[in-house]
Amino acid sequence: MVQRALVVVVVLLLVHSDATAGSPWRWYSPLLINPQCPTLCSIREVREAKIVVRTSFKPGTNGLVIDLRASGVVREGHSTPANDLPLRLRIGLSHSGRPCEEYASPPLQVQAGRLAVTITGRQLQPTWNDMIGIVTVCSVAIDHLGAPQQGAVLIPGLVLTGRRGFQ
Repeated sequence: MVQRALVVVVVLLLVHSDATAGSPWRWYSPLLINPQCPTLCSIREVREAKIVVRTSFKPGTNGLVIDLRASGVVREGHSTPANDLPLRLRIGLSHSGRPCEEYASPPLQVQAGRLAVTITGRQLQPTWNDMIGIVTVCSVAIDHLGAPQQGAVLIPGLVLTGRRGFQ
C-alpha cells in the first residue's frame, strides 16, 4: 500500500514537472481593491484580478516573468469600464535570502476595463538579473501612476464571504 502511494506521488510529480517544463516555479495571488485606499481611490470596482510570478528559461526574460490580468475595472466616479487608466506594478522580491528589493514595471494601461500584460525581469526597474537561486515575493502593489500619493490601489488578498464551514 505504501509502495503504491509512493508510485502515485512520483508519477504525479513527473506529470507536474512535464506540465510546467520551462516554468518550474509559480507564485499566484488574486488582487483586490485596497480597503485602505482613500475615498478618492482611482478604481471603484474590479470584477477579477490576479498576478502570477513565474520563472522562465526563455532568452530575454532574465529568468522572471510576471503575468498581470484584470477585468471589470471601473474608474471612480464612472459607471462604464475604465479607459486610459495608467497603473504601475510595484513588486518586492528577495533573491536567495537577501533583503527584499522593490522593482517597478513600465507604465500599464487599462483599456475597456481590462488589463492583460506580461512583464519580464528585463523590463523591471531596476532590471532583474538573477537567473539562478531562490526567489521570494515579499510584496505586491498596483498604484495609479498619475496619483502615487494614493498609495496602492490593488493589493494581493482574499475575500471571505461567510462563516460556512466554521463551527
